[in-house]
Amino acid sequence: MEAAIAKTNMPRTNDDNQPDADHTISGIDETEVEQILGGTSTVMDGVLEITLPCPGKELSNDGHDFPAEMGAETELHFQSLGNGNALAAPEICVC
Repeated sequence: MEAAIAKTNMPRTNDDNQPDADHTISGIDETEVEQILGGTSTVMDGVLEITLPCPGKELSNDGHDFPAEMGAETELHFQSLGNGNALAAPEICVC
């Protein structure tokens, strides 16, 4: 594996979760979206992520209980397409 990675000349690390130039977004008002949806937002690699927790909810799936402490949440991802348009991709927790 090390030899294959070395041939790519790519670093063995990435910039995920590191504040840098790609952690900004243009064309989307981050504060306004956060206020409308009521969650908390972060920008990662040019994508606005809004997190909406499901506090105090006990969840179950196929007879298995999952306590609220497991952090069930819904995430909505927005990427600006320009001209007032955006692409949205949800990860929805039904609670």
